[in-house]
Amino acid sequence: MSANIMQLEKKRREFTLMELVESTAKNKIIHKRFRIVLPASSYLPSTHKYYGTSKCSSQASNVTAKTLMLENERQIHWAKKIRANLRAALRLRVKLESPVYRVPLEIWSHIFIFCLPTEDEYIDPTPSAAPLVLSRVNGMWRAAATQTPALWTSIRIRLQGQVHRRTLLEMWFARAGDLPLSIHIVWGPTQSLHFHDNALEYIHSLAHRWRRIRLSVSKGLVWQKHGFPSRGRRLLAQHMPRLDTLELEAGLSFGVTNLLRENAPGLRVLTLMNESLNPMQFVSNSLPSTQLTQLSSGFPLEITQAFAIFKNCANLARCEICVASCPAIAPPRVTIRMASLQTLTINETSADVLDAFFHFLELPALHELNIKAETWSLYGSAPWTGSELMFLMHRSLEVQDFKLKTLRVMGLRCDEKMIKVLVFGIPSLVVFDIRHRGMELLGRYWVELVRNSQRTMMSKGV
Repeated sequence: MSANIMQLEKKRREFTLMELVESTAKNKIIHKRFRIVLPASSYLPSTHKYYGTSKCSSQASNVTAKTLMLENERQIHWAKKIRANLRAALRLRVKLESPVYRVPLEIWSHIFIFCLPTEDEYIDPTPSAAPLVLSRVNGMWRAAATQTPALWTSIRIRLQGQVHRRTLLEMWFARAGDLPLSIHIVWGPTQSLHFHDNALEYIHSLAHRWRRIRLSVSKGLVWQKHGFPSRGRRLLAQHMPRLDTLELEAGLSFGVTNLLRENAPGLRVLTLMNESLNPMQFVSNSLPSTQLTQLSSGFPLEITQAFAIFKNCANLARCEICVASCPAIAPPRVTIRMASLQTLTINETSADVLDAFFHFLELPALHELNIKAETWSLYGSAPWTGSELMFLMHRSLEVQDFKLKTLRVMGLRCDEKMIKVLVFGIPSLVVFDIRHRGMELLGRYWVELVRNSQRTMMSKGV
C-alpha cells in the first residue's frame, strides 16, 4: 500500500508541475517569449537598388536572413515542446480522474487470476494469452501482473528448437516466487540437444518446488523421441518433496525405477496416458502405493491384476482402469473392501467381466460409477442384468449406507427390467445415463419420472 501512495504522490507532483506550465501559458508569458522575428526593412535590399549594391552588402544581407531563420526555427521547436508538455498534462489529468486508475494493484491481481485459461492445467507462454498479454497493456497492469505469483506457477515447456528457452523459464519462475510449480515438458527436439539440456538443468534445480509434472513427447517423427527416456529417468530421480501429481503421456515406455519413496513422499495422483504403460510395474515396484489417492490407466488388465492394484492401493479415492478379461484361475478368497473409493471408471469391459469383477468388491463410499463397454464387441443378445451391482450394494449396506448417486453405462445393452431394478433398488441414485444402440437416456429427470409413475400406479392399486 505504501508503494501505491508513493506512486500517487509522484503523479500528483507531475500534475502540479504541468498545471504550472499551463497557467504560465495562459498568462501570455509564453507568447511574449515566442515570437517570430521578422527582418527590418533596412536589412532587405530594395529591388531598384539591388543591381547597384556591392558584393559585401549582398553577403551581409544573406547572413542576416539565415540568422533570423535559425532563431525562428528554435522558437518553433520550443513551442512544440511546450505543446507536447501541455497535452501530457491533460492526459495525466484524465488518467487521475478516471476510476480505473484508482483501482489498487491487489484488486487487479485478483481479477487477473480469473483471466487464466481453465480448460487446461498448464499454460502456454504465448504473448497473445494470459498472463503474458496482461503485462503488455500498460505500466499499471504490468506491475500488477508481475507482482502476482499465482499467475506464473504453471507452464507448458515445448523443447522443440527454441534456443533461448532457459531465459524465458528464469523470468517466468522468478515471478512465481516460492509457490509450488506445475510443469508440462513436451519433448520434440529439432536442433542440438545442448540447448534443451541447458533448460532441463534449470528445471532440475527447481525440483523442491514441483507440485505437478507431466512428461510427454510431441507427435512427429520417431527420431524425436531419442534421448528422452534417459533424461526422463534423471528428471524423476530428483528429490521432489512437494510432488503431488505425476502424469506420463505417450512415448515414455521406460520404467520409473528411480521414483522411490524418499524422492516423492507426497505423491498422491498417478496418471498413465499411454495404453502401453502397465500400472502394475509402477504400483508394485517404485511408488509408495498406500499413499496414492487417484490412479488412471488405459492398459488392459485382467481381473486378478485389477484386484492386486486395489490391494496395494487401499486408499484410492478415484480410479480409472481398463478391465478387459477374466482368466479361469482361482478368485480371491475374501472380498476386497475399498473404504475410500468414491469414483470408479471401468473402460473396455464386457457384461460377464463386469459381473465377475463386482462379485468380489465392497465399495461403501462409492458416489459415481462409470462403465464403458468394448467398442468392437457386440456382446451377443443377452443384456447386462446388473445383478452383481445390486449384490455389491447389499454388501456395502452392511457397513454403511450405499451412497451411489451417478451411474453411467455406455455400450452395454440394458433392458427395461434391468433399468427398473437399478432405479428402485438404489434409492440414492440421482443421475442414470444409458447409451447403447437404439437407446439413449440421459440426465436425472427421467429417473424421477420412472419413480413417480411407479408410485402413481401403486397408489391406484394397479
